Amino acid sequence: MGWEALGQWGSHVARVERLVGGVANDVWSVNLGGRLAVARLGRRSDADLAWETELLRHLDREGMAVPVPIPTTDGRFFPANPGNVRVTDDQVVLIDWDEAHVDVPDLDLALPYNGAGLDAATLDVAEQAAAAWEAAVSWDDDYSKRRLAEVRPV
Repeated sequence: MGWEALGQWGSHVARVERLVGGVANDVWSVNLGGRLAVARLGRRSDADLAWETELLRHLDREGMAVPVPIPTTDGRFFPANPGNVRVTDDQVVLIDWDEAHVDVPDLDLALPYNGAGLDAATLDVAEQAAAAWEAAVSWDDDYSKRRLAEVRPV
C-alpha cells in the first residue's frame, strides 16, 4: 500500500511537503481536512504498527510529548505522524523511532533552522557529526554521497 492509503483519513487529505533528514521512511507534512499533520510511509508489519500505535497512545496519556496517532475515518489507529523531530514554539517532539539516536542523542539536535537553539560552535559540530554518521551508516546511494560531501574538518 502506498500514499493512496491517505484516503483512509478522508477525501480532503493532501501531501504538502516532504520532510527530510531520515532514510528509513518517506515522511511528509499533510493537510488533513485543514489540519496540519505528519504522515509516514514505511515498511513495518501490521503487528509492528499496532505495537507502535499503542505505545504512542500510552505515552501521550502519561503526559509525554509524542505524536498522537490520528484515527482513520472508520476509527482505526495507524501511526499518521511518526523527519525525526518536529519543533514547535513550545516543544520538541520525537516522531520517528526508526531514526532516533539512543547512542549519541546529540546527533538528533542538528535540526533545520537550529531548532534546538544550539550556539554556533555546538551546532556546527552537531551538523558535521550527523552528516558523517548518516554517510557512514547509509547505503551506497545518492543520499549518503550528499551527506558525505557535507563533512569537513571542524
